Amino acid sequence: MKASACFLFGVAVLSLCIRIPTKGSPFIDPDFGTTVIRITDKAIDGYSGLGIENEYARTDPENSDGTLIILRGNDGEWYLYDANTFQMVKRLSNIVGGGEEPEPRWDPSNLKVFYYLYGTELRSYNVDKDVSTTIHDFRADFPFASYITTKTEGDASLDRRYMCFMVEDSSCNLLKVITYDKSSDRILGQKTSFSDRIDWVSMDMSGDHCVIGYESHVAQVFSLDFSTSVDLPAGANGHMDLALTSDGRDVMVYQNTATDWIAMADLNTGVETPLLEIPFGINVDIGLHFSGNSADRPGWVLVSTYGSIIPPTGSHHC
Repeated sequence: MKASACFLFGVAVLSLCIRIPTKGSPFIDPDFGTTVIRITDKAIDGYSGLGIENEYARTDPENSDGTLIILRGNDGEWYLYDANTFQMVKRLSNIVGGGEEPEPRWDPSNLKVFYYLYGTELRSYNVDKDVSTTIHDFRADFPFASYITTKTEGDASLDRRYMCFMVEDSSCNLLKVITYDKSSDRILGQKTSFSDRIDWVSMDMSGDHCVIGYESHVAQVFSLDFSTSVDLPAGANGHMDLALTSDGRDVMVYQNTATDWIAMADLNTGVETPLLEIPFGINVDIGLHFSGNSADRPGWVLVSTYGSIIPPTGSHHC
């Protein structure tokens, strides 16, 4: 995301705002002095759903130079926007229909290409040529499979070489979790037994670990062949995302539900570092999301908050 501005998606604005901002017109956030620009407007863009947004806090909608943005309509349609003009380029109809979410992820160097999931296929899509190409169909490896997915919260390594997926049957029952090397077109590891019901899977940024997030059990970190594993600390099962430290270590940053702190854990050792206490004593209605997609500035992570209760005047903490 461009350092000088934030983007506002969709049309839903709290009644606390004085007015709904005009599409494409910058305004200054009164609390932080940040330039914010609304880039979508249903009346102008004509997207089919009631709203439109980034896929999830953990996914990056922008291509590598920030000129194109992929957004998801809340009816399941996907759209390509020009990040400079804020105009809708087209509906990405080619990428939907695979049975699970397509989970588009941009190539790190080719500005016009992203990868997505379609049924059991890993595909690439060229936005200029409007052409999809199958990279690997995992049904050839797993005949009973119908879908591959990370459940929308996962990502590949930064170079998009290493990936991990949940493999599901036609009823979305989990068959196994796999790791995959796109460069050699090879499955590196498979796992079929788990500590809990899986919520999501993701590769870390370096491509050294597959991370599994569970519904109740703490997240677990595995080597690419699943021969070794590390449990993250107690409480590491809230909202979280993978990130890089300033010295290049792979970590998970998360809401520790046992301590009520924002914390990070080293993926190699599982050792936790508390970062910031969550001020539930001031406001009990604090929801958190995390994004570590600032790898070009390692050592940083975006923490976004939400809630319906407004804290008392003068009690804001940064």
